[in-house]
Amino acid sequence: MKLFALLFLLLHGILSAQNFNRPVSPHLYPYEFQLYDTGNYGKYMLTPYWLLGGPADPGYVPPSALILDDDGYVLWYRTGPRKVATNFRYHPASDLFTWCDVVQPGNVQYRIMDSFLDDLDSIVPLNGNYPDSHEFMVKSDGHFVISTKILDTMDLSAWNFQGSPGDTATVVYCFGIQEFDTSLNLVWQWNSCNHLHPSLGYGFYGYAQNGFDYCHGNSISEDLDGDYIVSFRHMNSVCKISRATGNVIWSLGGKNNSFVFVNDSGFTAQHDASFISSGRLTVFDNANMMSPPKVSRAVEYQIDTINWTATKVWEYAHNPGFHVKAMGNFQTFNSNKLIGNGWCSRPDASFTFLDSQDNLISQAFFQDGVISYRAMLFQPFTPIPRPLISCMEAGDSVILTGPAQGPWLWSTGDSTQSITVFPDQDFQFYAPYGSGYAASLPFVPGVTPCNLNSIAPTKDENTEIATQVFDLFGRKAEVLIPGVMYFEVKADGRVRKWMAME
Repeated sequence: MKLFALLFLLLHGILSAQNFNRPVSPHLYPYEFQLYDTGNYGKYMLTPYWLLGGPADPGYVPPSALILDDDGYVLWYRTGPRKVATNFRYHPASDLFTWCDVVQPGNVQYRIMDSFLDDLDSIVPLNGNYPDSHEFMVKSDGHFVISTKILDTMDLSAWNFQGSPGDTATVVYCFGIQEFDTSLNLVWQWNSCNHLHPSLGYGFYGYAQNGFDYCHGNSISEDLDGDYIVSFRHMNSVCKISRATGNVIWSLGGKNNSFVFVNDSGFTAQHDASFISSGRLTVFDNANMMSPPKVSRAVEYQIDTINWTATKVWEYAHNPGFHVKAMGNFQTFNSNKLIGNGWCSRPDASFTFLDSQDNLISQAFFQDGVISYRAMLFQPFTPIPRPLISCMEAGDSVILTGPAQGPWLWSTGDSTQSITVFPDQDFQFYAPYGSGYAASLPFVPGVTPCNLNSIAPTKDENTEIATQVFDLFGRKAEVLIPGVMYFEVKADGRVRKWMAME
């Protein structure tokens, strides 16, 4: 493993220079951020971790849940002794944060944090389900949904996988869904093996008698009508699951495809399938089973369940194209699009953010060997406060000073209240906030003024101007009905949920 890791890093240039252009805490991996548009579009949520090694590797830091501000500087992070962090998400309707804390393989903690990023609660799978870190989401009604794994034994000797017959006693990994109400009571559960036979899996992804991961569910989202949309990577299929009956309503792609792709060849090994307010289905297509050259992409389909057609209406592949063999996601946010590229390294971007005309807003590049399962964009309803630092000139030196009360932590690694600035490097200060650390605004030598005053935010992150109101199905509300819940979208993209009154 160590030899493979070294060869991977040599091939991908970790031993060559990389333009790390944002300051980071000693708890975080360095990264490069390229900003093309300085608009206030939202905050970035990531879970960077070291893919190929562990704590014994040089330069290793524990995985983290990370938030970057609009300009790509650290806003908040949480780190700790864990194997992997995944699925760091914000849920505007409930003003909550969730993420999957993979302490060790098989030990996944589904964590819930409040609007102040303090630990609120956690969920444990029930009824013999094993934890699975692919999905943790909050529904429009506030219910929590987690992905799970269930083990079963099946006779698959009647089917061939990779040219060989299945075993009479194959241990099958079934994909599970468990839904919990706001009091964390289990109210609904689903098992793929009761509805999708393992013969729907593709031998391309591997068959093992002692552990056949035939469907490999990797995303769960809520359809506009309350049913579930689930992505099954190893079936090359996205399925709609009835919340009322648990039955599969339709399948897009795969061996049991319900649709005709009108102007597209479909997707394979896909991730992150969901419907957006326009009624289109969005997918990150990894393209693992496509003919070479394999190029991953983000794609939108118009789904027609009258004529049973799926029409591609938009796609984006990087130029030059590249292949993301695992992970990845695609999120639309206020008509802009964020594409997380999962398992990739330079020269390919860790994530790409586009405006409505497909122009680049930003890109980020992690240190080689560091990946993020997903990249998400959000605008918090409750702003994350930034610790204030002050600046003063002392002769030929510039001194930055943190708050009177410690502990103190700087991007230089210093733990003193004050540090001396040196040129050609940006600086940030980190103070405990919630279950992690909030970061000050950056001090950029030669750009940030130093005049004895605190370095305070210049952007208005608290505007209360409402621009649009939507119902729970994402439809613009022209008339408010008393007793009905609505989403109010602020001018800065923040969202709050409230009930219309008489």
